[in-house]
Amino acid sequence: MPEESGVARGLEALNAVLDGARERLRVRRVGPGFARDSEPAPENSPDPALRVARRAADLLGRLEPRRLKQCANPGCDLLFYDETRNASRRWCSVSLCGNRLKQARFRLARPVVR
Repeated sequence: MPEESGVARGLEALNAVLDGARERLRVRRVGPGFARDSEPAPENSPDPALRVARRAADLLGRLEPRRLKQCANPGCDLLFYDETRNASRRWCSVSLCGNRLKQARFRLARPVVR
């Protein structure tokens, strides 16, 4: 499944940054969700991205994986966490990506008058 290989690559990149921590953190797949583990690591200087990686590891340990989605706009590579009641959100931002796609669809459906 291509989505799984993307998740594996993402976790590998996240774990590479987390390796710079004094406490070594790991994120792994557990069924449909994620789990965060920690183990002591040698003293070394933290990477500036470490704070972001730590928050991502904390978030991945708490979120519902089915609510983590990629924006439906093919030109957008952002991920978002869908907190709507029925998990039906499609865009990272309705006012940006959603509106752009709706406008493009409208322009295609409208006949050109010359």
